[in-house]
Amino acid sequence: MDLATRGTLEQRLVELAQRGVRPDAKQLRTIAAAMADSLGFLHERRIAHRDIKPSNLLITTAGAATAAPETGPPMLLRPGERLMLGDLGLAKDLTFDSGITVGVGTAGYMAPEQSLAGAKIDTRTDIYAASALLAQIASGEPPDPLRRYSNGTIQSGRPLPPTIPAQLGRALGHGLDTDPARRPQTIEQWHAEVDQALLTLVDAEPAAQPSHPRRRLAGVAAGAIAVLGVAGVAVATLGGTAAPTTATTTTVATTTTPTTAAPTTAAPTTVAVTAATALPTAIITGPTEIPVGVQSWWSVTSSNATSGTWSLTGPVQLGDASWLPGDSFQGTWNDPGVITLTLTVFDDAGHSSQATFVFTVV
Repeated sequence: MDLATRGTLEQRLVELAQRGVRPDAKQLRTIAAAMADSLGFLHERRIAHRDIKPSNLLITTAGAATAAPETGPPMLLRPGERLMLGDLGLAKDLTFDSGITVGVGTAGYMAPEQSLAGAKIDTRTDIYAASALLAQIASGEPPDPLRRYSNGTIQSGRPLPPTIPAQLGRALGHGLDTDPARRPQTIEQWHAEVDQALLTLVDAEPAAQPSHPRRRLAGVAAGAIAVLGVAGVAVATLGGTAAPTTATTTTVATTTTPTTAAPTTAAPTTVAVTAATALPTAIITGPTEIPVGVQSWWSVTSSNATSGTWSLTGPVQLGDASWLPGDSFQGTWNDPGVITLTLTVFDDAGHSSQATFVFTVV
């Protein structure tokens, strides 16, 4: 039996997010091929996995003659590593399909039909999940449980992030169609479409990626992983309370920047007054109460901020991780408690302000 000696894809994604690194097209091709190979193995045997998500993709070095050290450069998969698809607890043997379906899966990754009682479930549900997962990896943003595509047009929820190139977005939107009949009908067809889109991007990419992309996911889940182990629990409904439907009031405390005056050399009686600088601000919105084991996320609206740091206090402790404008937060907690998320933002002049958000895990 092969062991996941290098953790999970979820942990690796958090590591990349904390370093401000987004995978390039070549790395996305590797991940897409690995998912297609694993799912192809199951689908050939008439098995639908039904719970494709980052925490169920395991990283191992088994079978490799040599493997890059874990301290190597930030990559989704380092040389000598490979992905394994784990956790078949929700897998369904389609050979013995009774026609009775219970809605199971993980919000954001599960296909719409998985939440409908009596709906037909087959291997095309995995194609939906693979599309949602690859979109998350490419953009750094968690999937939206309310997202619905039909014939390539967004019907509800958030569209795919604009950071995803158009050709890749079209392939992923095809896989995310609400109607299974309009998705790629096999994982091989899905992989061919996605790989063709990514292949056109490989040559167009610069040799080195920016060290601080404009948009990425700030991994609140890092705290859950470090303290609680691999998080991410199957849920029985599509949206539940995981979606940030409740806007909350955020307390924002700002520092005060005094106005400065400097005498000129032309006339002792004349002073030049420097105008007060607009301070950076941040507002966090999201749910104030979330269930144990359900992935949730919080958005940040900022003004005049160019960087920042964030921390968690409560059952999960995490301090001074980096933040950039456009970042959002997501997390899954396996234990109840009160969590405080604190975000401190800065402008180029060093002025700062702080936003604090408190939520309860029940």
